[in-house]
Amino acid sequence: MTAPTAGLQLALRRLRHDRARLALAVLALALAAGTLSARAHVERAWIEPVERALERQGPNLQVVAPARPWLERAAAERAVRAACVDGGARISPELLAPASLLDRTVAVRGVEAARLAACEPYLAAGNEPLGRRALVGARLAERLGLRPGRPLALEFEDGARLELRVARVLRTGGPEEDQVLADLAGVQRALGAPGRVSRLLVVSPAGGAELVRQAAALRAALPGSAVRAGRDGEVAAGALLGRWRVLLDWAAGLVVLAAAAAVLASGLALRDRDRAEAALMKTLGASDRQVLGAGAVEALLLGLVAGPPGGALGYLLALGMARALGAEALPWRPAGLAAACAAALALSLLAALVPLAEALRARPARWLRT
Repeated sequence: MTAPTAGLQLALRRLRHDRARLALAVLALALAAGTLSARAHVERAWIEPVERALERQGPNLQVVAPARPWLERAAAERAVRAACVDGGARISPELLAPASLLDRTVAVRGVEAARLAACEPYLAAGNEPLGRRALVGARLAERLGLRPGRPLALEFEDGARLELRVARVLRTGGPEEDQVLADLAGVQRALGAPGRVSRLLVVSPAGGAELVRQAAALRAALPGSAVRAGRDGEVAAGALLGRWRVLLDWAAGLVVLAAAAAVLASGLALRDRDRAEAALMKTLGASDRQVLGAGAVEALLLGLVAGPPGGALGYLLALGMARALGAEALPWRPAGLAAACAAALALSLLAALVPLAEALRARPARWLRT
């Protein structure tokens, strides 16, 4: 008799004689699998979208130079990358200076369009260098009567001039509506400050306490510069998400441990019967590998039976948590069912190890006499 056949017959025999124990084991496995599935659902459907929404709000680190000669760009960017040790930080170097335009003082912001778009996508600055083109804020354009295609003559405090042409009017509802965005290299040349920047905008993948740590590292690396960490409310939001993750992990871990203990206890309660059955199989010529295989097949069957209800339970738990957290809907993901089945199978096999190990130590002569 092969191990799978013996395991199947063993499972069916226990289904007839040990229904209460098997029902308890299936319930515990389904609860554990459902908890892990719910944890994954909440992570993907609520926590990760909140993090992405925070990231889309723009930079969460700002480094502002004290005064001229401002910051050396290469050194400042190295400091940012060293502080953001987890990698993935996006940096937009900028040079801000006042200039005269049509007898009005305006704020000129030298930027690299592609890097600005990576940090502040809502500006839709594009990926092409601005060159001799400029982006003008809507409020400023309205005050000065500017429109796309019109030439601009910017005059800086030291008398330097920068000739540009309006490419587009920006409508963001933010401070950009009162600014002129020009090419960084052109502003640097006009101010006689090649390689210098007055501000770095940074989008760091970190949040909460890690973002605060990165800001502290930047203050130490760039003394005299002002470093601001977090968007409005982002540090608190990041810390709250971190606490949610820890709470969910602890809750899921405790449920899984309790379920594993229940499955293990139900298996150990019948270890004498397991030893007798193992002894009988050995007497009939079965090897230790076949005995182990038969027990593993039974554990796999338990896991397969518990997986689908565990997946459904996980979705219902996640749906309840998501609604409590304010999420509108929670889409059903087949991956959640697959994860629940995998968790139930793994937990069933792990919980069966101790009873199987004791069964392998059974001595046929002793158990057949008793």
